[in-house]
Amino acid sequence: MHRVRAATAMLFRHLATSAAPAAPLNVLFFGSDQFSAHSLRALAALQSGRIVGDIQLVTRPAKRCGRYLQATRELPVVAAARELALPPPLRCDTRDDLLALRARAPRTNLLVAVSYGQLIPAELVRSVPHSLNVHPSLLPRYRGAAPIQHTLLNGDSTTGVSVQTLHPTRFDEGAIVAQTPELSIAALLARGTCSSFDPGVPPAVCALVDQLGLRGADLLARVVADRRYAGPPLAPPYAPSRAPKLPPAARRVDWSTDSAARALAKLAALGPLYAFVPAQPRRQPAPDLRRVLFHDLRPYAGPAFGPPGAFRYDPDSKLLLLQMADHPLVCSLLQFQGFKPELPDKFMSSYQKRCGRAKGFMFQ
Repeated sequence: MHRVRAATAMLFRHLATSAAPAAPLNVLFFGSDQFSAHSLRALAALQSGRIVGDIQLVTRPAKRCGRYLQATRELPVVAAARELALPPPLRCDTRDDLLALRARAPRTNLLVAVSYGQLIPAELVRSVPHSLNVHPSLLPRYRGAAPIQHTLLNGDSTTGVSVQTLHPTRFDEGAIVAQTPELSIAALLARGTCSSFDPGVPPAVCALVDQLGLRGADLLARVVADRRYAGPPLAPPYAPSRAPKLPPAARRVDWSTDSAARALAKLAALGPLYAFVPAQPRRQPAPDLRRVLFHDLRPYAGPAFGPPGAFRYDPDSKLLLLQMADHPLVCSLLQFQGFKPELPDKFMSSYQKRCGRAKGFMFQ
């Protein structure tokens, strides 16, 4: 939070000689995750300069989690709103819920949607004078729900953040009003933190969400303070592309086409990859397939040793070698279906018992 405050303090110095809006903006803020929490904090910091007036958070209901889904887990933006002493959030889960906001927040003159995950109805967008969205890509590149994951999957060296208006009927096709310069992904990864994220989120995704969230929050604050939401749109030079949400099946290794570099990019973007091995334990009439998760993969300097999908245990290094479509990779932590993550020596010592008569040193 101190990083957002520092950036906002610099913004106030920039605005010292600028004309302030005639009246503070009342904001209806739609958010969910850590990325949106950064922008919420930046807008709240503008309240002290009377650039922003009331802020009302709109978010989705708390998630059910834990055994038998008996526990609930709040979204990160809710914790940020509590820290800022904002009013209790409004929970919206359906289009009708969102349309009801016109009556529940009639004084709103700015909608801000940051990583909300639902399309704001056109009737609500058109009923409010201004609207903004913060998106973690250099639009029109990577329109869609998973721009950070596609950035990592494609091995991009740079990325950025855009602020756009809300389109009444389509995601990420509003007027672009501001963008960061191109930012080095390597530098962002080096500075990012994962301390506030769920353990299952890949570290590279955590780092980019954190760092792009900070830069997006600063850019949003400047757009709001300078009233650029009412100015002429930009025409960025980037080619349009899509970044749809990736299904769980995207984590499966395709041994015939996934190069070593591609597998490493998938691991960074999506988390542990998986493949299958045939298994036919005792008293089982026919073989079936058991899933194996790869939690850690690294480049291997040695030559290819077999067809794609082959694996070999190196007893000297105690590492498992996986043959990709071009070069091998090293795996130092993996998980057989129904068991906890384990080191390669444990995996290999138990492999024959788990796979029985179908044992073979090939993944599918």
